[in-house]
Amino acid sequence: MTDSPEFSGTGDAAAGATSLAAVAPTHTTTDFFPTTFASSVPPGIRTLCNRLALQRQAARGSIEECPGYLVVRTPESPTFWFGNYILVRDRLESGSLPLWESRFASAFGPECGHRLFIVDTPDGNPGPVEDFREAGYDLDLTRSMVFRVPSAGWRAESVPRPELLPEELDDAGMEELLAIAIETQESDPKPGVNMDFLCNQSRLHRNLVRMDTAKCFALRIEGRLAASVLYIIAGREALIENVQTIPMYRRQGLCRTLLLRSMERLVARGIGLFALEPVDSYAEMVYRRLGFTEGDYLCDVLRHPGTVAGTVSAASSEAVSGLAREG
Repeated sequence: MTDSPEFSGTGDAAAGATSLAAVAPTHTTTDFFPTTFASSVPPGIRTLCNRLALQRQAARGSIEECPGYLVVRTPESPTFWFGNYILVRDRLESGSLPLWESRFASAFGPECGHRLFIVDTPDGNPGPVEDFREAGYDLDLTRSMVFRVPSAGWRAESVPRPELLPEELDDAGMEELLAIAIETQESDPKPGVNMDFLCNQSRLHRNLVRMDTAKCFALRIEGRLAASVLYIIAGREALIENVQTIPMYRRQGLCRTLLLRSMERLVARGIGLFALEPVDSYAEMVYRRLGFTEGDYLCDVLRHPGTVAGTVSAASSEAVSGLAREG
């Protein structure tokens, strides 16, 4: 499987992808989801994707609140970078590198190979980072994308595969999804992904679904799971993750169909804002044609394991290509 959305192909994109249109609501809106965050998620996080990522983190690890920052830990996966980091509540200050490295070492131990600081600045300005760059850190700025549901409601104008209806996966369905992920990885290996990664990711997603903090939808072709998507949910906001299609079913419009139909269901249950982090420019183009617009910036300041000042090892660069935020 891939974390990239597999749409029906460049031909569809050139012709104009399916869009979302404001129409009269097709279902009665209900307060299906809890309207507050998990009790372990501190308030005051300004960036939408960071808020929802912390909601996810509450199901798999811990969040420690400190003056001006949060320490996010995943003890069962200490080498998973985006499960073990410091979230900085404001911009970095000039000359602050020694302080932040001391805090990171205190939180995770000096033997921890990576260093990751996520700066909660929606405008994309992390503050002065020259000393971080000189010490071998990389700055990654990514623009999230959002879809705000119109007050009048909406439904998809058209769906590529209208005959297919999404299935909401339970524990057994997600176990089936894991088996397919393992099969796909064995036949088409993705760098940096192994059995432990897939099993840990599946366990996290199942825990989120059990807690009613996430919903997982899928499409089947002749009884076999063909495409799936996960939504991390807090109040009336949802983070779209793990949009994926089994290789043999790609370029058939399945993911667009799944996204449109599953988003309709969630809107009917009270969701009013969807967010995602596009994995590449093609995904960004297609989501934009679906009605998504630019959202907050995501700002990561990362030093890979094995890095010396000003460099990143080839092994670390290869490993990072297989790792995703959702873990």
